[in-house]
Amino acid sequence: MATKKHKQVAGLILKLALSILGIVWAYSRINIQQLSDILYQSQYHWLAPALIFYVLSKIISSFRLTTFFHQTGVKISQIEGMRLYWVGMFYNLFLPGGIGGDAYKVVLLNKYRKAKWKSTTGIVLYDRLTGLLALVMICGLFIPILFPHIWVIGIFISLFALLSGFLFTYFFFKKLMQTFVRATILSILLQSIQIGAAWMLFMALHSYPVDAGYLFLFLVSSVVSVLPISIGGIGAREFAFVWGASYLNVSSEICVAFALLFFLITACASLPGGFVREKNIFHESDIDE
Repeated sequence: MATKKHKQVAGLILKLALSILGIVWAYSRINIQQLSDILYQSQYHWLAPALIFYVLSKIISSFRLTTFFHQTGVKISQIEGMRLYWVGMFYNLFLPGGIGGDAYKVVLLNKYRKAKWKSTTGIVLYDRLTGLLALVMICGLFIPILFPHIWVIGIFISLFALLSGFLFTYFFFKKLMQTFVRATILSILLQSIQIGAAWMLFMALHSYPVDAGYLFLFLVSSVVSVLPISIGGIGAREFAFVWGASYLNVSSEICVAFALLFFLITACASLPGGFVREKNIFHESDIDE
């Protein structure tokens, strides 16, 4: 037990260190005064619709996860699934300790629905993978726009991501094969809605018309932030933005300003999950005492 705790603490320290390094590296390569001017002159009325779009994407994401649970026999309603998802969002962003939001979902489902650990853990990880592959697919579709001379590579990346998801589902999650098409469509839809939210945030930063490069970097930074290498994606997103900005000839300062605003709406959207009591996630009459 002690060894497990030590590993958890070491992992948290490593993630914290990587987050700090990412932030320090990113901010050391931008003009801080220019960043301040961009933030000061921003049109903050765009934040409200961006937040609405982001929340909508998360509602769709919770619906997708609940659908996966249904296919594996876990009894949970869409409302319960949404509450569970929001609590997980809060834990992932604000309490990134030894037990993250994804693991907490598994713990609660086992406690209140007697769901099997192995099955629910697999579903939660599969849900993450589905979202990641959708991001990669859309990234591939942006390549022909930004780099017309290598459009074939972009199409290949998108098709490879789609085929990988299909094969992974077929060989490891056959129970979910009948929902594969629906899940893929939902994943693309929610990521597209998040792109809409990103577009609004860039509009807030006076970066109109919004360069496709900014949206592409948003997708790339989202892929990087999903990886378990930082705390809540902090540092990893800034690193991806600033590193990519130099190659796409877009403003690093606007990218970092965007990362700050995106974290703000993410935090606002996740905060309600902290007010949901554990026993209120599920219907009281269905809770196993």
